[in-house]
Amino acid sequence: MGPGAPARSSAATPFPRAGARGRSRPPDRSADTSAASRSRRSTPPAPCTTPGIGGSTLKSDGPLLAVLRTALDTTLGAMDPDWDRRFLATRELPEGVPALQSHSLGYCHDTTGAIVQTVTERSGTDVDAVRLRLTVEIFVAAWHTASLHWTAQGGRGGRDGLTKLVEETFAKIPDALTCSV
Repeated sequence: MGPGAPARSSAATPFPRAGARGRSRPPDRSADTSAASRSRRSTPPAPCTTPGIGGSTLKSDGPLLAVLRTALDTTLGAMDPDWDRRFLATRELPEGVPALQSHSLGYCHDTTGAIVQTVTERSGTDVDAVRLRLTVEIFVAAWHTASLHWTAQGGRGGRDGLTKLVEETFAKIPDALTCSV
């Protein structure tokens, strides 16, 4: 992680890194109560990640895509006031560095796997693995598309601009599933 990149803490998202492929898990700072540590814990995951599903207080009945979307909205709303500036900086960081792009894509893959695993474990029922994976991949793709678009606009509108792009992107999912060219 470079200067200005947010530290990833296990407190920032309920998802462990699945299959880290050589990337080490950050140290547990849960006992650290300094102001800097509290700031790190409120910092979101690195560039290509998906915010967590909000912990046990999130209502988890209904269509999974809607549950994940609610978690995303809740997570974005809970980030500290400077989060969008830092997130924009971390989104721009890997642009010209292939090793960072690779790490970012791997991290995104790991996070997606962790969401699938967490939903499977929390469901308490038999889960259609293909439908679950497709739903999570669609969710991640919509988040990724909105955040890339926001980054390409230079973070225009701050968090409100990002939130609007997320809303617009998710609204286009049904049309995207039947898109023809």
